[in-house]
Amino acid sequence: MEFADFHIGIIGLGPKGFYGFERLVAELDRCDNCSAITIHMFNETENFASGWIYDPNQPEYLLMNYPNKYISCSPSNALQPLIPIQSFSDWLSSTYNLPKEQVDSQVAPRAVVGRYLQYYFERILSAARIKINIQLHTTCVTDILKETEGYKLLTENTCCRDIHFQSLLITTGHSPAIQSCKQQKKESQCYIPFVYPLCENLNPIPPQSTVLCKGMGLTAIDAILELTEGRRGVFKKNTSGAFDYLKSGHEPALIIAYSRSGIPIVPRGDQADMLNSTSHFLKNKIDSILNSHTRVDFERDILPWIKLDIESAYYQMLFKMYGFEYTPSDVAHFNTAKTDFHRLNLAIAPFKADELLYPDAHTNLDYANSPENYWNFWIEELNHAQSPWVAAASAWRSLSKEFNRLYQTALLTSKSRKRFQDTYFGLFNRIAYGPPIENIKKMLALHQAGILNFSFARHPSTVFTKRGWTVILNDRKQDADFMIDARIPRKFSKSSAILFNGNSTTSLFSSPQEQDWINLHCTIEGHPISSTGAIEKNIVLYGTPTEHILFDNDSLSRAHNDTSSAWARNTVKNVQEIKNYNLTYES
Repeated sequence: MEFADFHIGIIGLGPKGFYGFERLVAELDRCDNCSAITIHMFNETENFASGWIYDPNQPEYLLMNYPNKYISCSPSNALQPLIPIQSFSDWLSSTYNLPKEQVDSQVAPRAVVGRYLQYYFERILSAARIKINIQLHTTCVTDILKETEGYKLLTENTCCRDIHFQSLLITTGHSPAIQSCKQQKKESQCYIPFVYPLCENLNPIPPQSTVLCKGMGLTAIDAILELTEGRRGVFKKNTSGAFDYLKSGHEPALIIAYSRSGIPIVPRGDQADMLNSTSHFLKNKIDSILNSHTRVDFERDILPWIKLDIESAYYQMLFKMYGFEYTPSDVAHFNTAKTDFHRLNLAIAPFKADELLYPDAHTNLDYANSPENYWNFWIEELNHAQSPWVAAASAWRSLSKEFNRLYQTALLTSKSRKRFQDTYFGLFNRIAYGPPIENIKKMLALHQAGILNFSFARHPSTVFTKRGWTVILNDRKQDADFMIDARIPRKFSKSSAILFNGNSTTSLFSSPQEQDWINLHCTIEGHPISSTGAIEKNIVLYGTPTEHILFDNDSLSRAHNDTSSAWARNTVKNVQEIKNYNLTYES
């Protein structure tokens, strides 16, 4: 190997790619000589560090779904970064001269978070380039070839084709699934399979058209806002605190939103974010499973304990509101406490977790108004200083950390793991990770203005016609000009032409044989596992590509499922061994 040819690649430069880069250069800063090292970073767009989710150029009305105080790109481990990194709130406060206590509880536009990420990426990049050669490549990596000298990367613009890489970090996020979705569902003049970037992809929809919106979650809200507020419609707050919508004439005449369940996403407010739930029952159950190494089924062995903890969160808030003394212990004590409480408070109905998880939003309600009633219920609950319902909905945010301890083992059966991914992942996210109240109030204003329609909300059928689409539910039907798929795809087909399906990468990556839709096999450290069971020690997956084994990969979290810090440490150890460099360590 020539002296100046230790090449390190990071594929995908959203927030996770940025975090991996930051850890790598912090580790390399301890090397006495980095002249032989080149870091290559590959991204499909020029939005390095922010990715498309936090694109700094997107509209300001596209908001985060949690407050500023929870956002930080500062590392979670002891090794200090090359430069000091402020939390997002501190950065906002100093950059825009705002009081820290004011910005902490606010919900920022995603574009501003993107500017924050890019600000620190550019500063760290400048500091690192003093001693390290770093190259940025705006291109798509299409395949990885493993050769004796290292890995070769095939790219759309054929850059780096003569380079062998000794270490790779792959942080492609949802991009492979998005590419697969577009290939499997070809765009037509009246069908849009993926809505981002919003302005560009939704631009073909003409004013005063009728649009079918598949999905009722965060992505659907983004798309609906782009088609209304993004087309010069105006939301004005009235005296009641709700919004009125003033039409511009450029928005669609009708947006028909629907999903399989017909139940929209639960909004999130200040009260929900101040709750610090802990698991009492699920934690003990998972401790027992891990100690006994027992194989378990999610619905039979785990879901009942999740429901118990959701009910515990509800009742602990209810007990607190009524001054009822209770200290969590075992299930029998909890059940006794509930019985005693309801004996003293006969007018209060008992609560079961199924009321939260599977609400029959349509019972005794007009189909066109049921999501509106559902959202109004949650807005009212979030306006209370204390709400058992909000406590129950927030419980999953702490329970998910406990569940991840089981999910990353082989103890959850493959059948129930798939069942969780297909059914419960979205269900829990709908309840616990919703949008800010402001966005839901905007949806209600659009409903009142006659633009947003829920008449076909619950699992309708759709038919492609010569003129566009027809949506059908029971004895009702409605013609439409366009359909948009306002969901984020999470899996990709084995037949799609994407990085993980390349002609050469088949020996590096594998997935469950019984599924056409892929989840990559990898270790808990993020190393891909090939179809022969071989572990690729010099490649690490980070974030979304690890979701077959690591659950809940928050795009901005530095601590949760962090596979990049160990990758950076091990890469520098390999540099030391190959180049015989000396490392300096902090005392």
